[in-house]
Amino acid sequence: MAGAEDHYVPVHQLPDQIITLTHVRSLTARLFTRAQQAQNHVQVGNMGLAFRVILDWMESLGTATFNRPR
Repeated sequence: MAGAEDHYVPVHQLPDQIITLTHVRSLTARLFTRAQQAQNHVQVGNMGLAFRVILDWMESLGTATFNRPR
């Protein structure tokens, strides 16, 4: 997860990190944008979206199930 306008972590680090993960079985990455109001560090501005993305990802892996409103 990365913010397109993160003021602490440069956005180029996302693809840089991805290419170093050579032994993963799967990989999911997400770049949050200004249009989503989640472009900042740790998606401040739309943390709800970030949490939904994390929970959806965990559920897609079958690692967790949550009773939460949609």
